[in-house]
Amino acid sequence: MRRILYFFLPVVLAMSFMATSCRNDCSDCDFSPVFPKHKRALFYYMGMDNNLSGFGVRNLDAMRRGTTAENMNGGAIVVFNDNPTTIGSNTHLIYLYADSRGSRERIIYEWDENLDSSDPEVLRMAFEKARELVNAESWALGVGSHGSGWLPATAPSSRALIDNRGSYMEMHDFVNALPAGTFDFAIMDLCYMGGVEFAYAMRSKVRYVVASPAEIMGDGMPYDLILKHIFADVPRLGEGGVAEVFYEYYLNNSNEFNRFGTIALYDCSMFGALAEVMSEVVAPKKDMIEAMTRAYLNTRIQSFHRPGTISGFRDFEPAILDLREFVYDLYPESEDDDLRRRFDEALDRAVIYKRTTEQRLFPSQFTVPKERYSGVGTYIPIGAYAALNHYYWQTAWAKAVYGVME
Repeated sequence: MRRILYFFLPVVLAMSFMATSCRNDCSDCDFSPVFPKHKRALFYYMGMDNNLSGFGVRNLDAMRRGTTAENMNGGAIVVFNDNPTTIGSNTHLIYLYADSRGSRERIIYEWDENLDSSDPEVLRMAFEKARELVNAESWALGVGSHGSGWLPATAPSSRALIDNRGSYMEMHDFVNALPAGTFDFAIMDLCYMGGVEFAYAMRSKVRYVVASPAEIMGDGMPYDLILKHIFADVPRLGEGGVAEVFYEYYLNNSNEFNRFGTIALYDCSMFGALAEVMSEVVAPKKDMIEAMTRAYLNTRIQSFHRPGTISGFRDFEPAILDLREFVYDLYPESEDDDLRRRFDEALDRAVIYKRTTEQRLFPSQFTVPKERYSGVGTYIPIGAYAALNHYYWQTAWAKAVYGVME
């Protein structure tokens, strides 16, 4: 259960709010920006019309708790909400901000149906509507749903990213739906989005991404604790900010089940240089990579997911592994010190902050030790994964690093 709070603006804006809260089938509505101009707005795309709906309710309530004048610093949140357990049954935009009189909340737009959040056209349309209605100097992106990184929705039972009642969005469709040069940073509150494939694909859309290469517990981001960092004059995303708060939240969680967490901050503009070095890394080792077995990967390279946790991929496990451990396995110490050094330098520029709680994912024994955590994951296209490799070669990262291998 939840309580919906409606806070009314001063009389001077009352008539404007009446207009902007209309449904989209209202021919008389004026949807021009009528709200205060904000320093920064966070567009939060909540794709939780799935088994995370209850957590979506908690996330929204955490945003409400965190929406104070001090935290928001003149900023605002626009939530795309298709969660059927929240307000009403139709998809809508919720507008949150705060001033000296306290928090403000309003539904500023409602569609006449429950939209499919896994449709990239819905993502594109929803942000356009948010930007049309809310006046902000800059924008940030937040996404909450299920995720499995680059893994394709077209493969059997994959979640890809954005789960809408069993319908999923492909990674490349997600990236293509985003406008270039609009978002200052993105916070990906989905499992397995901290991979080189995603960060490389996002390099033309946003510079900074906060994500995890492993699972994120159902509670997701502690939004009430991170809003002040999102809306700071200079956003604090890594140390002392969003990623560190996430790490501390799970490290010290009172629930033993929730003490697992990995997180990283990526500078997506640096993944092009990382791809160039990686192409040198793999070029003379393609036969070795193809000959690797599942057992070899399981024993030699840190995995970021527990067996059986990515539906439809049990024949392709492990599928998400640590990038640095992969490179170091290909090039043991002293084999090519210069290449290892250049790889490390490129990796450090791309992954600018990383943390792992090192605690086991209760009740399993799965863990990610600090010494085996580079902060970013990768798929390794071994020969045994031929059926999945077919999809992998279509990613921009695979084309840049491996070239055409089919």
